[in-house]
Amino acid sequence: MLSPPLSGTFNAIEAVEHTACDRSEIPPGPASAGKRSKARALCTWKDCDHREPDTDKMKKHAATHRRCPKEDCSWADARDQKETKRHVWSNHKAWAESTGYPSMDAQCDECPAVFTREDSMIRHKKKAHGTIKRVKK
Repeated sequence: MLSPPLSGTFNAIEAVEHTACDRSEIPPGPASAGKRSKARALCTWKDCDHREPDTDKMKKHAATHRRCPKEDCSWADARDQKETKRHVWSNHKAWAESTGYPSMDAQCDECPAVFTREDSMIRHKKKAHGTIKRVKK
């Protein structure tokens, strides 16, 4: 059976509300011990570990991924790395070959056939080899 709180004291709900609103009075515990990273935003681009303290700076960093790697190209609309590769190989093929830019080619693992698109390679494997082996990326 619950008894009413004594006058002049906090009940449990008031104590939780008080500590939730006034964090300055909470002593540092083991969870907050040690150094904390000031970076709160993590880049979601594939193979990028960049961190920024706020989302505005992260948006600026993300813009570096979205633009064409060729310096004299103003294209900056990529949604992902695959789209950037597609743009480079479609519009700057000579530059991509001369600089060693990663290709978009997909090679059949059962024969020496090479395709410009992965879906073409999958269709080839279905027709020519009758099976599709799933390859983890």
